[in-house]
Amino acid sequence: MAQEPQPSVKTYRSKHVLEALRWTDTDENREQFAAWFEQHGVFFATRGAEVVLPAEEVLGLRALIPVGDWILCTLHGAFFAMSNQLFMETYEEVP
Repeated sequence: MAQEPQPSVKTYRSKHVLEALRWTDTDENREQFAAWFEQHGVFFATRGAEVVLPAEEVLGLRALIPVGDWILCTLHGAFFAMSNQLFMETYEEVP
């Protein structure tokens, strides 16, 4: 069975520029997320198949992001999540 190519961190734009990566919960995807979060000085954590957003950890809350959603990082290093549908309607990849 052929494996789908794994996504990589890419730059997207709307009214502002940000980085984004879609969460797929594979070993390779987990490694990409860990490296990406580390670049921003943040620890990557999951709970089962869901990602725990670092900004929410700081606030004492736990935002769990399910498989298939996008995790975005602003140029200021703030992470947040967005559904696939909303992300695709809002952002376009920067070539």
